Amino acid sequence: MHQIDNTHSTKRRVLGTLSLNTANKAKRLQKRGKGHVAARSWLRRTSPTIRRCSLLGVGFLKEALAAKPDYLSNKAVRKYLRMYTRHHHYLIKTARGIAKRYDLDGNAIGIVTEHESSWAKEQLSQIYEEYKK
Repeated sequence: MHQIDNTHSTKRRVLGTLSLNTANKAKRLQKRGKGHVAARSWLRRTSPTIRRCSLLGVGFLKEALAAKPDYLSNKAVRKYLRMYTRHHHYLIKTARGIAKRYDLDGNAIGIVTEHESSWAKEQLSQIYEEYKK
């Protein structure tokens, strides 16, 4: 019979393996220029704000860069957050102007200003004009 190792739980060993596999996968993606995919995966796992597709608060990028694991590059996190905030669903929420903004942990930290709302409306009109062509 096999003896059970009580010093390390199975869960801890499995999680360690998953994080190692995730790190290896992220390195492969970054070599192919797809590091933002690994950043998306990490942010969706760790941040309730990204999982709920909520609006990001001021300073979200700094928080994300400070909390990111070593296997992700700053460039990959920035690229994903740029894609996230330029998506038309995000711009529609911003254009409504009544939405709250959230930090990395999912806490409400502010609201959308009138200036941000008007900027989002301009961006949406440009997107719709390009779509009509």
